[in-house]
Amino acid sequence: MEILLENQELLDLGTIQAGVQIICQAGGGWLTLAGDYRDHILRPGHQFTCPRRGHVLITATEPCRLKIEAPQASPRPVAFWQQFTCKA
Repeated sequence: MEILLENQELLDLGTIQAGVQIICQAGGGWLTLAGDYRDHILRPGHQFTCPRRGHVLITATEPCRLKIEAPQASPRPVAFWQQFTCKA
């Protein structure tokens, strides 16, 4: 999903899951993850990958364009018993 923000506009993403990527494609912003003592500055080409589930706020420090991507689904592991075929 792509989002366009005007200067000083606030985007409240709510609680997002770990692994969500926020990529700054143009402009700039300031990202805060609840419970994280660091704030993250977004500049063109930079990305933030959410390290854990949490509430995310982004404030545009200038007009900016962000791309938000859900984490890639990992392939399901094969159960031990599925490795063997049964011969009749």
